[in-house]
Amino acid sequence: MIGGRFRFDRIAVEGSEARYAILLELPEGNCSGTARLGPTGVALDPFSTPPPPWALEQATALLRTVAKNHAGDGDWPRRVHRWRAPRGA
Repeated sequence: MIGGRFRFDRIAVEGSEARYAILLELPEGNCSGTARLGPTGVALDPFSTPPPPWALEQATALLRTVAKNHAGDGDWPRRVHRWRAPRGA
């Protein structure tokens, strides 16, 4: 299997920011962490196990898209679930 499942579950909404639990299910193993999203962007907390660079890049890009699309209206999705593969795979 090339690629992995990226799952972000909303933990809380605090003002104009949202916190998400992150689960990356990858061939190398699972990586979990948390992130804060808001109008100023994305802040990732350390992962339980560092994900490979491609997975971290994909997760950060997807979280930025969620922040860009929802920070203005505060309508944060409860869950985001996507499949991603490394670029060029």
